[in-house]
Amino acid sequence: MEALSLNRTFPSDSGSFGLLLRRWWLLLLAALAGGAIALATGALLPSWYEVTTELALLSVDDPTTPALTSSVEHANAELPLLAAILHSHELADRVIEELGLTRAYRISSLEAARRELSHHTRISIDRKANLVTLSAEDRDPIRAFQLARRLGELASQRSADLWSARSREHRRRLEIELAAARTSLTTSEQALAQFREQHQIIDLAEQLRATVAEASSLGRLLIEKRLVIDFNRGFAAEGSPEIVRAKREASGAARALSLLRRQGSGGSGSLLPIDPLPEIEREHERLRRLVDLDASHLETLSKQVDQLRAVETRPIGRAEVVSAPSLPERPIRPARALLTTFGTLLGTGLAAIALLLLELSKRRRADSLSII
Repeated sequence: MEALSLNRTFPSDSGSFGLLLRRWWLLLLAALAGGAIALATGALLPSWYEVTTELALLSVDDPTTPALTSSVEHANAELPLLAAILHSHELADRVIEELGLTRAYRISSLEAARRELSHHTRISIDRKANLVTLSAEDRDPIRAFQLARRLGELASQRSADLWSARSREHRRRLEIELAAARTSLTTSEQALAQFREQHQIIDLAEQLRATVAEASSLGRLLIEKRLVIDFNRGFAAEGSPEIVRAKREASGAARALSLLRRQGSGGSGSLLPIDPLPEIEREHERLRRLVDLDASHLETLSKQVDQLRAVETRPIGRAEVVSAPSLPERPIRPARALLTTFGTLLGTGLAAIALLLLELSKRRRADSLSII
């Protein structure tokens, strides 16, 4: 009866929970052993440090050039390009060379160093905020900091170069056209200058008015003298002084008018020849129009080149480091506290399973002996 009352008072003693309570010291020893082993393992494992930096694609509106699309949308479309730049071999090779990662990773091959570097870098994209987050890890905290900082700087520089590459190439083509336009303008100006020098043109409009006025005056004078001759013939003989004088004056006016028609002022003045005057005017207008067209084309190309140079210096988007990396103070792994907790729990669990299996084995052996 006393044994039965004890069993009712401590019913768990007959079960697995009671067994574990009776062997609590073994569980404690197993927990301490598991925690100690995990702590020792964490102390032996190398520490890894992680550094994070953020790159933002900043949109820049250029008021000097019309834009068909929003610069914000364009910057958002460039996010995959920035991620590709961060994964590119060019950036990896420069970082490997600058930081001496082949020696740090104890790798002789550049290709193997690239693969190792890719294992220790992570890139995530936030399209809503136009952010690219770069995480770099290394056993050396200083090298992890340098790795994240240099990758961010190189990605920013390279993205700016790529975004302005189209404008730069277009500018180079326009500069070739600009040089050709300058040559064409020089040729046109020389042709116009030679034509003006050949025909002694100073101010064509004024010379045209003066020449026409002189021709009109000489024509009017010639008509007047001929009228005088005809009038005097009715009152005097053919050899009279009035008629002779009028004839001489008419002859002089005719010679001057004939000379003006063929030679203009003959190099002694600014009057132009009357007969080729329409042709001179047309040719002068053609040459002047060519000069104006070449000058206008040159001015347009010059403005376009200046605008493209402005776009190169201030692209419509640029990757800027908005969260600079900082030197890490604590390693990200191994997590020694978590590892110790896991080792403690694992040791306790394994000890409990071992005790239960041992108890089960004893009971089976006892049952088999009782049957015999």
